[in-house]
Amino acid sequence: DLLELFDAEDAARFNTQGSRRVFYRILREMGIFDPQAPPTLRALRTTGPRSPDELIDRYRLRCRPVRDLLVDYLRERQPALDQTSLESLANFLGNLFWADIERHHPEITTLHLPHQVAEDWKRRLRTITKTMRTADGRTVEQTVERINYRECLTPVRAFYLDLAHWAIEDPARWGPWVAPCPVGEEEIN
Repeated sequence: DLLELFDAEDAARFNTQGSRRVFYRILREMGIFDPQAPPTLRALRTTGPRSPDELIDRYRLRCRPVRDLLVDYLRERQPALDQTSLESLANFLGNLFWADIERHHPEITTLHLPHQVAEDWKRRLRTITKTMRTADGRTVEQTVERINYRECLTPVRAFYLDLAHWAIEDPARWGPWVAPCPVGEEEIN
């Protein structure tokens, strides 16, 4: 039941990671769980490394062809990356890039992004909304600059450039996805 609750929170995009660990520990210490229950929430949720499919499917992408492309791309890159780097790449491409594009432009099903769509995505990427408590205890949302903005652009640029390079060697597989890169070289330097 607890894992289903956490999955529902994830689906609603609640950020409750810290409180989940405490909640799990308290329930375990109260004896609510079976004595063989793992000592920590992390141990309970750890089932080994997630596959590229699982990493991308966390973001519930609607466009199946792009979702499949991202999974194939991660599979291709997986041998050269450790699990943390693979998860980070999935977040950059699946969440910060494509899921954001889908939220604002659900009709787009190609990597060939109109100029304004790409510019709007980069503008949104520059900031992040944080929830903070004021001195009087109120909760307020504040938009602040994203510290790692350029770090988010680099994997997207690499993705587009990899597709173009790989299309030379395997045009049937990668060629249909080759498109102008929405991130210029000057934007990542």
